[in-house]
Amino acid sequence: MNFVGAGGGGALAIRTFERGVEGETLACGTGCVAGAIAAAASGKVATSPVSLRTRSGSLIRVHFEGPPQKARGVRLEGEARLVYVGQLTEEALQGFQPGA
Repeated sequence: MNFVGAGGGGALAIRTFERGVEGETLACGTGCVAGAIAAAASGKVATSPVSLRTRSGSLIRVHFEGPPQKARGVRLEGEARLVYVGQLTEEALQGFQPGA
């Protein structure tokens, strides 16, 4: 779930809560795209690119072509951070058949 509202410095503010996390996340690319296009479609912002400030403080820019109701060529621009590294055990992969 994303909440988008007025922010400072010409950017919208976005807050994201994700199922499975059961709390607020620092950022969500999919949520930024949805929020930016919804804001453009409702007339809250003029046109692409749309800037959003995430909970982490990062600035994400969403670029798209055409009117927001038929947006295409959607691209994200911003910082990427590694937040987790994991390893799967052989047991976890048991029965996994990619491409099947």
